[in-house]
Amino acid sequence: MKQELGVTDEEMQALQPKIDQVMTLRRDAGGFGGGRPGRNRPGGGNNGPQSDVQQKIADLQAAIDNKDSKPEEIKAKLDALRAAKTKAHEDLVKAQADLRGLLTQRQEAVLVMRGLLD
Repeated sequence: MKQELGVTDEEMQALQPKIDQVMTLRRDAGGFGGGRPGRNRPGGGNNGPQSDVQQKIADLQAAIDNKDSKPEEIKAKLDALRAAKTKAHEDLVKAQADLRGLLTQRQEAVLVMRGLLD
């Protein structure tokens, strides 16, 4: 990606955390890489800390898997997941704007083509 963006190592070090944040938020907001984590792996096999959306997905899956879960429990978990995804989408819009502010027009176009920016 560094080569595609035409940036130096130092510039990439500044961009990388913002790119990573956009990627995580895009996944959490249901953009790409969404879906539920793997069974028995609440983070989906990711060794990093779980995002709020990932935790809400794991909570909902546990409620679904528990045959004794009451409908109102499942509804509460589903509502919590939807709220977390809405917040992740709002955070994504802000993170994309923040990243976009650091890019040239060409770099922005590259990241649009890669699906990181809208």
